[in-house]
Order: sequence, then C-alpha cells, then structure tokens
Amino acid sequence: MIRKVLKMIFPSFFLKRRVENFIKKGGLNDKIWGEKVFHIEIKKAMERLLPEAKNDSKQYDRFVKYLVAVYFELGITPSEFLLLQLKPFIPINSIRDFLSQKDKDLMLMAKERWQDAYVDSEDKMLFYSMTKPYFKREICAIYGAEDKDIFLDFCKRHKNFIFKPSFLCAGEGVRIIREEYINSVGVDNLFNELIESFKNTLGSGNWFDHLISSSGGANFIIEELIEQSENMSEWNVSSVNSIRIPTIRTKSGIYPFRPFFRFGIKGGVVDNSHFGGYAVCIDEETGVLLTDALRIVDGDVLRTKPGTDIPIKGQVIPDWRALLDLVKEVHSSLPEYHHYMAFDFAHTDNKGWVLIEGNWGGAADVAQAVSGLGCRSDFNRLMMNTK
Repeated sequence: MIRKVLKMIFPSFFLKRRVENFIKKGGLNDKIWGEKVFHIEIKKAMERLLPEAKNDSKQYDRFVKYLVAVYFELGITPSEFLLLQLKPFIPINSIRDFLSQKDKDLMLMAKERWQDAYVDSEDKMLFYSMTKPYFKREICAIYGAEDKDIFLDFCKRHKNFIFKPSFLCAGEGVRIIREEYINSVGVDNLFNELIESFKNTLGSGNWFDHLISSSGGANFIIEELIEQSENMSEWNVSSVNSIRIPTIRTKSGIYPFRPFFRFGIKGGVVDNSHFGGYAVCIDEETGVLLTDALRIVDGDVLRTKPGTDIPIKGQVIPDWRALLDLVKEVHSSLPEYHHYMAFDFAHTDNKGWVLIEGNWGGAADVAQAVSGLGCRSDFNRLMMNTK
C-alpha cells in the first residue's frame, strides 16, 4: 500500500528506476509489441531523429532511456514514435493522449471473442465471404498448388488482377499482375512464381499471424482490379487511392473514428502510408480534407494536389454521405463481437464505393501523425460504451 502511494506521489522516480533496472537486466534484447527487438528499433529511431548521439555516449544513453520510458508509460514503440512525427525528449505528459498500437490492441483483446474478430478480418478470404456484396468484384482463394485450375480459370476471366498474401497487412506482399506480364512469362509459370512469392512472405508477420495460419485460411488471394473513379485517379494514377475509415460499434450506434484519405506516389502500386503513400485527415461530417498531405515514413509534406497548384486543404471527398451510410451498413452486417473495424474503401465511377478490406488491427498512428492530435481519450470513451 505504501509503495502504491509513493508511486502516485513520485511517478518519475519509480519510472526512472524501472527503466534503469530493465536496461541493466538486458531488456533491450527483448521483443516488444509487434515482435520487433527493442534495441534494433531504438537504433533505427536514433539514426533518424538523433544521429549525432552515436558519437555522444551520454546523449545516446539518455535517448535510450527516454524511448524505454515512453514505451513503458504509453506503449509507444520506437517505430511508432518515428511515424507519429514526435520529437526527441518531448515531455511524456504532453503526448499522453497519443494512442499506441499496443494499448489499442489490448483494449480490443479485453473483449469477448476478440480472436474470432481478428481472424474474421485478417483472413482476407474469410472477410470477403462475410461481406461479399460490398466488394462488387470477384475474389478467389488459393490454398496451394492443388488450386491451379481455379487460378487458370480466374485468369481467363480477368487479364489484370491483384495478388495479396492472405494474412499480411499494410500493403506487404501486394502485386498487380498485368496482361503483358502474363503473356511474357506464361500463366503456368506465373502460378508457380506466385506460390514461391507467398512462401517468401511466411517469415514477415508477427505473432498474431499464428491465429490465421492455424485457422485454415487461404494462403493468398487474387482479386479483380478496382477501376477507381476519375476523381481519385487525379491524385495518383498508378495506385488505387482509398479512404481508411475506422468505425466503433457502441451501445448507441456505429461511429466513424478519425478517417483519412490515402494516395500513392508516382509509379507506386499501393497507397499505404507505411509504404510511402501520403495521408490527409478528413472531416467526419462533411468529407472535407482538413490537413496537408503527410508521408509518415519520412515526414514529407505536400500542400497542393499532385501536379497542380490547388491546395489540398478544403478539397472534398466525392459521395461522402453515401460512404458514411455504407460503412455503417457493412459494420452492422458483421457479428456483434466486431466492436472495432478499420475499413478501406475505393471510389469508382460505375459502382460507387467498393470495399477493399477490413482490419481488426488497423492502427491509429496515421491519423494522429497527420493531425498532430492524439486520440486515446476519444477511443477509450467510445470503447467503454461498447456492448
């Protein structure tokens, strides 16, 4: 009891001791949330944020202790610290409202049947089977070499398609296959190539992936390409530019939570922010773009629409009200144990909004980085009101 009181009165003292003991016992060799090794993550953050520290042992030790303290207090890993565009030695109390992936995941994992919710969404083919009417395109599952005939039939119907490992996220392993490439290598060789490509991704995931691999899910999926609207193509023609719109199912309804718009870089296949795409925050009510575009991997900022002098702030996402209604409908169609879901949608000229995928693990780092505003208190408030 006395120790608890002292920790409340002198929190910084006890945090300092905890950090020092952790480092002394070799804790920097441990894996942190996301299955990354602590000292390797710290080194990457150091190289980007404080490169001069490698020649200054005191500053180096100070920054190591600071990043460990941030992780202990807020669950923010060194990688997240980078992506959130935070500055070295910023007072921890000033960033307490930033929500980490760890704390978001732990709150979801406190809910009943969270494992089912995770598998439902992260197994891409399973999620497609649950929400098929909203995809508005064909998707096929490939479980292994025995599905070659399914692959060949799909290729007869679709000369261009996209390949996705079933259990990875953030655009990892995604490839667009064009008719020209199929003709150059041959469809049989392409199938073997994709099987090998899938095998090369097996070591890429984290411990959550064991839930997928043990569930009997497909190895990878192939899906008909989305033909995005002319409006969306204007941002970048080589990628499908999408809306990430998380929703939370509460006792009083389904609420959108910190949506943002993503567009890829010239020549890039994916718009994902973690693979070099740009992100812009969206007003939840109106669909108006609220911020400049930020590339979180390096902090680059765009203030005008690519190839134009038009300010990004103030641009409006087309058919926004229709998207709000649709995302609530999609979330409502899922079992009630789906309390949180981060949906990705693309806009088309002939089909309206089409669903790309849904993610249980969708992080909050991008919206927080772009806006510069934490969302922990808002997220906690909504999650406390879930069933």
